Order: sequence, then structure tokens, then C-alpha cells
Amino acid sequence: MTDFAGSLVSLASLAFLWVLLFWFYKDLCIELFRQKMFALREELFDAAASGEIPFDHKAYGRLRLTMNGAIRYAHHITLAQFFLLSLGQRREQHRLNYNDQMQKEMRDLNSKQVEKFAEINRKFALLLLKQIFVSSPVFIFTIIMPVLSYFFFLDVASWLLRHLKLQIEDVQSMAYAAGDDRSLSGSS
Repeated sequence: MTDFAGSLVSLASLAFLWVLLFWFYKDLCIELFRQKMFALREELFDAAASGEIPFDHKAYGRLRLTMNGAIRYAHHITLAQFFLLSLGQRREQHRLNYNDQMQKEMRDLNSKQVEKFAEINRKFALLLLKQIFVSSPVFIFTIIMPVLSYFFFLDVASWLLRHLKLQIEDVQSMAYAAGDDRSLSGSS
């Protein structure tokens, strides 16, 4: 009965981790992304309100519309969608390219206005990239966790080397003595 109870506890723990990672964590990432997108959209609005960029320009409208789309469909911005879109992009050459359209629309703006749009667009792209990778439990388990584990192991190993120096030297001395053929044969 103890093995059965242990199995049930393990199964319940795995189910809890599954719900935590694939439900709560995913929802948390989506909400954090949306909150950051709202702040970035507000930064775009503030830039237009202060006169840095024009409200009535097509580039402002396109960037705001694209941000609204990212906020609305944040739950679709995933690693799987990213890879599917990357594969589909190679086959679909006629699709509308956001960056090409933005570049065309910004031709009549001055350099400061273009730079402001580019700055906000870079922040937007970074938020998208973070959302794609950080919100993926698969990415976390296959990339992030092994990298963190590696650095954790290095820290633990260096700590052990510092604190167990004498014991390690004793083991090294024993290994040296065992490897020294002269000490085994009794000849000098």
C-alpha cells in the first residue's frame, strides 16, 4: 500500500506541475505581456501627444493597430505559432510584410520622427520575442533549465572545491600513491 500511496503522490505532484506550468504560468506570461504592451502603446500615444510624431500619420496608425492586435491575440503568440509562421513564410511570398510597409509609410517623416518610430518598434519586437520564448514551458525545460542547471552546478562545484580543499587533496594523494608503480612494487 505504501508504494501505491507514493505513486499517487507522485502522480498528483506531476499533475500539479502540469497545471502550474501549462495553465497558470502561461496565463501569467500573457497578462504580463499585455500589461507591457499597454505601457508601450501609451508611450506611442505620449510621443504623438507631445508632437514627437504625428497622430494622423499612416505609420502611427499601423504601429498602433499592430500593437492592438498583439494585445488582443497575445494568447496566440507562442513558440509553436512562431515556428509554424516561420515555415509558412517561406512558402507564402506574397504576404504583407509589416516592416516593408512601415518603411514606405515613414518616407515623408523627418529623421527624429523615424528614429522615434524605430525605437518603439524595437521595443515592440523585443516584447514579442520575450513572449514567444519565455512563455513556452517546452523552451524553459529544454533550454533555460539545462543552462541554469549548468551554472548552478559550476557554482556548487567551485564552492565544494573551496570548502573541501583538504579532503580533495587527501583523495588526490591517495590516487597518486595508487598510480605510482614504484610504491606498489616497493622499489625506489
